[in-house]
Amino acid sequence: DPERTTDASEPRVDTTTDEFNAILTTIERGAPDEVMVAMLQEFLRAHPTDGFAEEAEFKLIKLEGVTLPPEQLVRRIADFHAHWPASPREAELRLLQGRLLRDDLNDCSGAISVLTSDALSRSKLASQALGLQALCLHTLHDPSAEEVLRSALQALPPGPLRDDVSEALLALPE
Repeated sequence: DPERTTDASEPRVDTTTDEFNAILTTIERGAPDEVMVAMLQEFLRAHPTDGFAEEAEFKLIKLEGVTLPPEQLVRRIADFHAHWPASPREAELRLLQGRLLRDDLNDCSGAISVLTSDALSRSKLASQALGLQALCLHTLHDPSAEEVLRSALQALPPGPLRDDVSEALLALPE
């Protein structure tokens, strides 16, 4: 029980909220990653089913993304989705998972499977997912690559991913 009382006449205090807010404050102040990871891990050990556990796990995955091997991070993201299938963070983590599969693990088939999820196609990240999917189709020499590359080029804002899609289109045989 995250709430405690010391006397029947005192109001109940939600210490879990205070703990999580302290972690968020530490993150906002730019504490070293190791400190933030340790705080989030301890919070999750103490409150694995708390209402803040989903957000704590999301933040932990994002922090560990720079240190965990890609295979392990892909598994952590899959575990997150299995535990919180309707998470509002699903699209962001699916995009990260798709990038890891494509860029770090050279698994374009796996990336396409992740990048075509409903959560991504309905999100503000849809154009990025389409761009990565198009690049994977190009890598796999899929017959639909040109059409998807053209759609991605139209959907993507200027930036490195759009540049990569443009280069892939130029590299297609005529």
